[in-house]
Amino acid sequence: VETLNSITMKQNIFVNLFLLVIGFLFSSCESDIIWDIAPVEIEVSVRDASGADLLNPSAEGTLACESTRLFFEGEYYYLQDLSQEMSTRYLMPNFYGIKLGKDSSGYVLHIGEFDGHKNSEMTEMIIEWSDGTTDTFAYSRRVKGQSSKRLKIRTRFYHNGEEVNSSKINLVK
Repeated sequence: VETLNSITMKQNIFVNLFLLVIGFLFSSCESDIIWDIAPVEIEVSVRDASGADLLNPSAEGTLACESTRLFFEGEYYYLQDLSQEMSTRYLMPNFYGIKLGKDSSGYVLHIGEFDGHKNSEMTEMIIEWSDGTTDTFAYSRRVKGQSSKRLKIRTRFYHNGEEVNSSKINLVK
């Protein structure tokens, strides 16, 4: 036979557990959300008027050689050939300067990586090609709402001062 004390004790335990769960739910609703934002990277492919891939290291007149370099924030970064490198899904930005890669359409240059969490106004860099020409690339990024449920990211890319549609830029030289 249950006594009045044991019923009251069970009710107290239930009420305390209920209050604990409610307190946890309300406290977790107010905490910051941590967003995993992909780094910014600019991808450049270069072809001549006939469609030949000018970044193919084995092609005649290639632009992908030791003298091709990136000038960014007062420093030069020389082209690295990482076309055989495997990539991961880990999103921590790792600034490597400029590297040569390969995708299904051919050889591409990758510029970056830049921290995707940071706001940036016209971050500019210059590629000095092995043929003596230059191209200027830039991006701007606005990140809003990192501590809320509504994250908004606006990134714009530029080539030689003109806005382009995406981070993948196709050049004809």
